[in-house]
Amino acid sequence: MPKSLSDYVNWLDDRRDLIWPQAPPIQSLKATPSLSPLPDIRLVTFNPYGTLLHIDQGEQFVLHPQKLRTQIALEKTIHEFNMWNSMTRKPGQPWEYMLHQIMKLIEDREMASTGRKGDYPFVDSSRLWLKILERLGKNEYTFDASEYGSLEDLSVKVAYFYHASMQAVAAHEGAVPVLQQLMNQGIRCGLLGDGQSFTLIQVLRCLRQQGNIHSLGEVLSADSIKLAYDCGIRQPSPGLYE
Repeated sequence: MPKSLSDYVNWLDDRRDLIWPQAPPIQSLKATPSLSPLPDIRLVTFNPYGTLLHIDQGEQFVLHPQKLRTQIALEKTIHEFNMWNSMTRKPGQPWEYMLHQIMKLIEDREMASTGRKGDYPFVDSSRLWLKILERLGKNEYTFDASEYGSLEDLSVKVAYFYHASMQAVAAHEGAVPVLQQLMNQGIRCGLLGDGQSFTLIQVLRCLRQQGNIHSLGEVLSADSIKLAYDCGIRQPSPGLYE
């Protein structure tokens, strides 16, 4: 039976042959926290990356602004999923050819219409990898379906592996106690912002590392989660906040 994304992430965590980047130290701002009382709060939403989860650069990337990080992630992904034998031979390194493909797919996506003025198209990492896997399939690329599932299932796992190889994430200090305290006071908690197909699993993994959390439903309200992945538009699109 194929691994679910959650099982796959746990399996990766148990492997000792992989080296992952580490989240950078948190640098506190030199400011005195201040907040005026806000009565009748019913819901608190968190941006998953940068607010609930600590991540380098403060946001999640498909291509890291530090090119070396993207290079390392692509090299690891090509090796992990045995893509090299099905890649078209081009001058340069395999990761450079893969980077060129991803950049072109991102460009095409960013030029797509959202159907509404002011909204920005969201780049879904798993959809990028699905298109790349489909191209590899034309060159006789194969994978273990009993391990990874369908091609779409595989694309989500590849997207997670690629991102985990490029950017480390960790729950901000005190994230779990704050969520639990809010929920215990009858205040619902949710997520709102940019997020990939693997973001919820990533959030759960990070919260579990900080506290005794079995499921996201213990600290987040399912009907109060809205991510760019679900809508196809990214911040700061007005449509994301409606």
